Amino acid sequence: MIHLYKWALAKNEKMIHLYGPPACGKTTLAIQLSKSVFPRSTIYFFTSHEKAITKRAKQILDKKSLEEFYLTKTTNLNDLFEKIQTISSFEKKIGLVAIDFISDFVRGMLYKEEVKNQVRKILEQLFIFSSQTNCTVVIINSFSIKNPAPLYSLIESFCDLSVFLSIKNCRNHLDANGNNIKRSLIVNENTVSSFTIDKEGIKDLMIVSE
Repeated sequence: MIHLYKWALAKNEKMIHLYGPPACGKTTLAIQLSKSVFPRSTIYFFTSHEKAITKRAKQILDKKSLEEFYLTKTTNLNDLFEKIQTISSFEKKIGLVAIDFISDFVRGMLYKEEVKNQVRKILEQLFIFSSQTNCTVVIINSFSIKNPAPLYSLIESFCDLSVFLSIKNCRNHLDANGNNIKRSLIVNENTVSSFTIDKEGIKDLMIVSE
């Protein structure tokens, strides 16, 4: 039994699609994935909600790790594409790139073909970047429980690993303070673990090593 982030990186999974409803642990898991590449590599998080991620990263990562954790506010798909192009030219070794959340940039515009083409260009760019630099890319996708993950099929076509986080029946797993909600983790359609989350991050998440 090993932790997911060590398993994913050991299997050389370059593109990871991490998706699920709000509050299921997606951002927390992505931050914890970065632990495996510190201190030899830097981390880039592209997000539209930087304050929440800054607070979470400070809770999970130590001071030295935070020095290599670069949080970049991104406002739209064009901005995201340009910023990925910029880091692609950096000489420093980049260990992990996370997009948190890709759904923030396409909300309400999924019917537009130009939006799908923009996302495809970004995914192609990330795929080439991860292949050439040995960098892990995490595409985080958030959606409501009643709706499917935005652009699921398109994102899956580029990713090596599909990770779904679920909070079904979570009301049965609250402690007296409302903490430690039980979540489930599904890798490539197979349920592999349940876990809890506290201020320090995800706890008790283990999967069977192949």
